[in-house]
This record gives sequence, C-alpha cells and structure tokens, in this order.
Amino acid sequence: KMLKISNLKVTQFQVEDCVLVPVPKVDRGPSDSANIIAIVTERKNELNRLGTKHGLIKGWFNSSTLQPSKSNFINMSEINKEKELSLREIVALTTGGQGFHSCNCRGKCETKKCACFKSSLKCNSRCHNTTSCSNK
Repeated sequence: KMLKISNLKVTQFQVEDCVLVPVPKVDRGPSDSANIIAIVTERKNELNRLGTKHGLIKGWFNSSTLQPSKSNFINMSEINKEKELSLREIVALTTGGQGFHSCNCRGKCETKKCACFKSSLKCNSRCHNTTSCSNK
C-alpha cells in the first residue's frame, strides 16, 4: 500500500521529457547554478539516462531525484550523444565559471607557476585581493 502511494507521488518521465537535475554543492562552484537542464534520452528499469547540449551525463537517475521542467528548453536533436561527462564537468561547461581553480600567488601571476594563468583563467577575488596582479 505504501509503495503504491509512493509511486503515485513520483513523476514518471518519458523519453524526450525536459527535466531539472539538482547539482550537489560539492559538484559546483560558488557561482554555478543549482540545477542543470537536461532531457531524458533513455529509460530502463524506472531509471533515466539524461543528456545535455554538452553530452550525456554519466550514470542513471531515479525519477524521484529529478524535477519536471515547465517548458522544453532543449530538443533531442540538440543532445551531444558522442560525449559522456560527469555531472561536475557538465556544470563547468554550462556555466563557464571558474569553478574550483584559484591561486595563492605572491607575484604578478605572469608565469605558468600560477594555477589560474596555467588554466587560461583570469584571477578573481578568491585568489588574492591585496597583491597587484596582471592576470585580472
């Protein structure tokens, strides 16, 4: 009886449904979004395979962890099925944020000793805010 009630409360998604995937705090940077927009590409044993514009998300997701999207933001034709990426990689590609890269340089961040310079990223306020930096 409890299982029937639980199944009624959980939304069952179909292939090509647009969903929101919650991103855990450990998998996103401070300025990254809390949800990723994805589309259900495949269903097996009540689990969903999800895809985004950047690629398929590794693993299978239960319907109870997903939220239905109010409108279709992406179509099945826009899904890149060639790549399979982790949720953390998808978040970094979607937001384009700096993510977890930061440096603690005492110089001007002009060489590859600087983690930000090496990654072709600009230094930000989390790196160092008091020293003069030429990579801002």
